[in-house]
Amino acid sequence: MEQPDVGENAAVPPIRPFIHTTLTAFACAVAVLALAACAPAPTPTPTASPTATPSPTPSPTPTATPTPTQTPVPAAYAIEYGGASFTSEGEGIVDVVFSLNVTNVGETAGESVDVHAAIDGGAPEAAHRIERLPGSETAELAIERSLSPGEHQVAFAVGEARHVENVSVRVADLSLELLPDYSVSEGSVTVFEAVVTNNGDLVAEDVTLTAEWTPRTGGDGIPGGDELAAVVQRIEPGASETASLSLPIPSGAYDLTLDAVTASVEAWTHDNAAAASIQVEYVDLVTTVARTSTTGYRHDGSGIVEVSLRVSNQGVAPSGTLMVGVRCTRDTPPCGADTTLASVPPGDSAGSTLTLTLPQGATDLTAYAGADDDGYRFGERNVVARRVTVPEKPEVEFVLDVLVDVLGYRQDGTAAVELSVALQNDGYSPAEDPPVASLECRMNGGPLSGCGGQLDGLVLADGFGPVEGTARLEVPMGVELRAVLGDHAISNSVTVPERILGVQRDIWECFSERPLREATYENDFLGGCGGWTSATVTKWDQDETVRVWVHPSGDELYIQVLKETLDQLSALLNLDFEWVDTVEEATLRAFVGVPQSWSGRAGFPTYCGDAAGCAGPDGFEDGRITSAALSVWLNTRIRSREQLRDEIEHVTLHEALHALADMHHRPVTSSVMAVNAALRLPSLSASDEAMLRLYADPLVLPGMTIPQVQRLIVFADELIDPIPDQAPPEDDAVRLAERAYAALLEAGSARFRIRGRWPGGGCDHIFSGFHEIGGFVRGYPSVVHFDNNSADIFLINQPGTGWTGWRHIVGEWRSGSLGQVYDITYWRQGFTDPVEMLLNVITHARPGELTVAQQSERTVTLNGTLEGVPPPAWANGTTLGISITLDAETYRISDYEMRWRFDVRSSGSCSRYEVDATEGQYGVPVSLPAAIAAPF
Repeated sequence: MEQPDVGENAAVPPIRPFIHTTLTAFACAVAVLALAACAPAPTPTPTASPTATPSPTPSPTPTATPTPTQTPVPAAYAIEYGGASFTSEGEGIVDVVFSLNVTNVGETAGESVDVHAAIDGGAPEAAHRIERLPGSETAELAIERSLSPGEHQVAFAVGEARHVENVSVRVADLSLELLPDYSVSEGSVTVFEAVVTNNGDLVAEDVTLTAEWTPRTGGDGIPGGDELAAVVQRIEPGASETASLSLPIPSGAYDLTLDAVTASVEAWTHDNAAAASIQVEYVDLVTTVARTSTTGYRHDGSGIVEVSLRVSNQGVAPSGTLMVGVRCTRDTPPCGADTTLASVPPGDSAGSTLTLTLPQGATDLTAYAGADDDGYRFGERNVVARRVTVPEKPEVEFVLDVLVDVLGYRQDGTAAVELSVALQNDGYSPAEDPPVASLECRMNGGPLSGCGGQLDGLVLADGFGPVEGTARLEVPMGVELRAVLGDHAISNSVTVPERILGVQRDIWECFSERPLREATYENDFLGGCGGWTSATVTKWDQDETVRVWVHPSGDELYIQVLKETLDQLSALLNLDFEWVDTVEEATLRAFVGVPQSWSGRAGFPTYCGDAAGCAGPDGFEDGRITSAALSVWLNTRIRSREQLRDEIEHVTLHEALHALADMHHRPVTSSVMAVNAALRLPSLSASDEAMLRLYADPLVLPGMTIPQVQRLIVFADELIDPIPDQAPPEDDAVRLAERAYAALLEAGSARFRIRGRWPGGGCDHIFSGFHEIGGFVRGYPSVVHFDNNSADIFLINQPGTGWTGWRHIVGEWRSGSLGQVYDITYWRQGFTDPVEMLLNVITHARPGELTVAQQSERTVTLNGTLEGVPPPAWANGTTLGISITLDAETYRISDYEMRWRFDVRSSGSCSRYEVDATEGQYGVPVSLPAAIAAPF
């Protein structure tokens, strides 16, 4: 019968059905025998044939009853299991002795019967023979079998008797690990630690560890011994115990073997031993070569070599005085050196440097440390081998070295430098007559004529040197300098650094101003003073051509202006342009002279549809601009061809700098990159050009930080021949006008009391009232209000629709054209507005036309006449006389006068317009009446 598969800790169910069946049959047999002995079975009565006729039965004659004869019960056997004992013999096998009592329960002696045993359902084998067992007697048997550890079923049979027993063969299984670290205490007692693990499922009791050590082959230990090292009383299954072993092993090198045995049954003993090679030293010296170096050469060519030794005592007692030394392993030629060291304490070290004379090439050395002391044993680690190579050295070897110190730069790109030259002979024989040294100059890989020459004063007095000399030179920056000693030696090369020369400090301050924010549509893409916001330089690769594609549907004038603009910027930005036929080839995509409604389909953001143009890089790689787009929308509002071209030139130049220089808007009013649309300058200002020259300098590389760029700069006042300030003297009038204009924009609104007239001839008209401006958009007021007793007028400018006029008539507000609105007054906004006045000064003032006077500590006046102001359509020319009074600190205007003179084309036209403004107030809101505000 098969047993169920059970886990290691599960109870094995008894095999009762088989046992019960066997014993029941046996019991019945015994019962039958017992009955036969007590009373014979009755003889059955014959039954008559059903067809026979019965005959009368005569009465029987009484007779005597015979006594029955009893038959002895034959031999039969019963088995009683007495247990099992276990012993280990061989790897993985356990000898089991089963105790059985076999009883003859019959009355007749049993003759020659075999006792069979079957293991784990195998074939029964005769295990014992009972020659003769009298009735009612018991034979005590010991049945031996070999079993592997684990669970087994053993079935015994004698005659008809059967007995099945489940046997659990449990064993201990020791494994042993000798930990590698050991220590030596005074008295040469070596302390080890060993880990004993019981991997079996039987407790290992009385575990005994025995150590044996023998001198290592070729070693110098004394004859070995063995000793009981430790006893571990009990190790549970799966547990480990660490035993400390203290062994009296004398100083020397040994092979150590540690064995573990247990009093418990153990079937696997192959891993009960651990071995180690040990070296027991009372004083344990370790010699190391810390450093070797060739410090020089003798006149015979041999090298002077320093060998630094380090000796550490890793033993347990002081070393005593040591002798340390080094010798040539092959004493050809003989060489060596030694010295003594004071006693080295345990765990400490000491060192010494020895000097040897060695031939050029490789020499094998042996370094050693030792002492003549009872506690010292000359061990394996006291000696160390090292190969030392003395570099090959010629008899005479000249070495030249140069160093350059830049003293300053000149405007023409030359540098004043001090050249330091050092000469020495690194050979081992003195040089008698070294050749003359000279200086070579090279530029762009070739010799530079007119530069260099003989270097005097380099004389080796002792034949070795070194000797140094200096020379002051004027050389181009970027030149490569080196010294040459005839055919003998060439020095290292030094290059005079290239720098960006003559930068004005105010230009650098503006260029380096980088606001800590992004330039976005919400802040009008306003950058720092120079227009940039990035802390690093982003620019096109100046070694790559910018490939330009322009949309073929663009207006020819716009395309022509774009070409002229790129030609102008090419030299300034150090960029080459190539025109390509397909957009796929392009790195700069241009949409010029196409309708503003194309903004979306051309791939520009939504807000670009509200501007005159849009541009910017859209591809970057490691600080390099790789692609950009540019647009200048078709302008249908300007009718004058001259004014239209000025506008196209301004927008094209403005957008090109967005795309090609990653420049945002500058907060400088007179720049072509100004954020305000009030000044539509068609050309670069001096400040614009200075910024772009610095940005485009080839030394300024993509990805550079501002501090890195600054290290390349030599300011104008740092040059040997300083550059005077190349910018024209600042025009105080223009400067004041710019600051006054900025003050207006910052305040957001202003209000003046005005009196004006059209004097002369039949045009002697007068007006007065209040002139108010507000709602500044891109530099212009979008709301203008004129109010007097006879007229109340609002002018409102909206993107896309332009100016709308409103006038108050008969108690209500009516809208109309500017002409209709102007019909009710002689006031004209363009000739009265302070913004127009200031922009005319900023844009059109020529040197000397205006003067500035300090009226008081807080008051400044600006006076003069402008001749270059563009005339209105009905005049051939214009002259504007102005007088402006403003605060010297806030730059707010308190009073101003304008005197306009027009060279009219018709004799009937008014040729003069004069206005006086007083009582200037800033920040006064311009409020729209409800009837006007509602439509907006």
